[in-house]
Amino acid sequence: MGTRSCDNYTVGGIGIYGSVDISRGVVDAIGGVNNNGFVGTLNANGGQFFGTGGEFFSQGGVGIIGDVTVCGDADVTGMGRIGIKIPNGCSLIVYDIYSGVNATGHNGGAGISITGSMVIHGGYVTGSSYGDDSASGAGIGGDADCDSGEITIYGGAVSGYCGSGGGAGIGGGARGSGGTINIYGGDVYAYGGSSGGAGIGGGARGFGGSINISSSANVHAYGGPGAQDIGDGAQ
Repeated sequence: MGTRSCDNYTVGGIGIYGSVDISRGVVDAIGGVNNNGFVGTLNANGGQFFGTGGEFFSQGGVGIIGDVTVCGDADVTGMGRIGIKIPNGCSLIVYDIYSGVNATGHNGGAGISITGSMVIHGGYVTGSSYGDDSASGAGIGGDADCDSGEITIYGGAVSGYCGSGGGAGIGGGARGSGGTINIYGGDVYAYGGSSGGAGIGGGARGFGGSINISSSANVHAYGGPGAQDIGDGAQ
């Protein structure tokens, strides 16, 4: 199966566009109807940042798109059809044990959609996705019909959850493969979707990809019906 790197999203009518540095206080970036909350470069060293795509329970926009760096005691939350989108050439990096990232996607979007890269050194990172039985994104990884990008976890507490759909907990969306997943440490929890997503690896009808898990990592992975806990989705 060839790599399908999906970077389709709407830009326009967004809440905030550009570069934002936040060290305290609260910033809300809210998109208009079917548009995105934040597009650009986000450096969060404290405070709270919320990105919300317009009408995110329907087709909706994306909560946060771009390069995201989180450290200190910052909390970053993305909600939308895709909660947080990290396109090719961009990265999500979380450094500090006090940092937090939480993202929720709906109707084919991942909670944290990775076609670029994600590197977690510490903190608390949660991605959740919800969709119908045939199409959903991963909790962390690919959107529906998309493979995941590169995910590397050195530490922290990382949770990926796919609800009523075929996405992996961490890895590919429904009909997408797991990409490259390296887990060297930390506490990792991954729950595949009820339509056959792997805990870590491929979504339903997707393959696991390249998965490397160190013995020093604390990993709990649970595949959906017919899927592997770590590896391929239900075929």
